[in-house]
Amino acid sequence: MSDSLAQPTSNTDTTFTLNTYGNTQVFAAADAAALDSTFYSNGYFSTKCNNDVIIPYRGLFNHWYKPQTQQTAALGPGAPKDQLRGAEDGFITQEPNLLLVGSKNYVPEIVLPGALASAAAFMRAVLIYRGVLAQNSTVVN
Repeated sequence: MSDSLAQPTSNTDTTFTLNTYGNTQVFAAADAAALDSTFYSNGYFSTKCNNDVIIPYRGLFNHWYKPQTQQTAALGPGAPKDQLRGAEDGFITQEPNLLLVGSKNYVPEIVLPGALASAAAFMRAVLIYRGVLAQNSTVVN
């Protein structure tokens, strides 16, 4: 599983990039600071299934990745893009493994103990799950 942050320009924008830290070239300075401190440092992920808590606390700091090479200005000559390996950076193994069954009532949530001091319009937190897909299968007890 991975969680990333994004700053689309509208609610229909599909050209935004995913970020694993508060990039000051993508987010406003106050938002970038709040994302690094409040979101990644103090936030956590929790999952319930049929009102039973199956993942009580998974720190979002596990997914925080501030790359060696960071964007320093608007992209162009002399301004590098963030170094990011999508297959590795920000992705870590989820234990216990989850079996997501459509007939169950799964509620994944990100919990922030304190409010973000700032949050721009259209800012998004994106959860990405990777694993085996088993469609039209029957649960064996």
